[in-house]
Amino acid sequence: MIGNASGLGFEDELRAAVAQRVGAARFGLWFGDGVRLGVSGDSLEVAVPNEVVRDWIRGRFSDNLAEAGSSVAGRPLRVTFRVHDETVPTSKGEVVRTLESDPSLS
Repeated sequence: MIGNASGLGFEDELRAAVAQRVGAARFGLWFGDGVRLGVSGDSLEVAVPNEVVRDWIRGRFSDNLAEAGSSVAGRPLRVTFRVHDETVPTSKGEVVRTLESDPSLS
């Protein structure tokens, strides 16, 4: 886990870095309890509660997320999104529905 001298965990550091870039009010509105941030391989993964939040964050904050993730991780990261009930992000940040998450696909 990546941490710092303040003892913050990696997700806490990411959240603080994003909040610094987008402002406290916008961060509180769009990155509340339903949004999780983490790193997997070379990706900053943004887990969101639904497609509306995914689309809004992706359309307005992707650059801020990439900058914050790279700053905290110390290396470039691409940003991917995952809706909580969808489990397979693609390289373009789109999500592939699985049979488990969407029974209508079967």
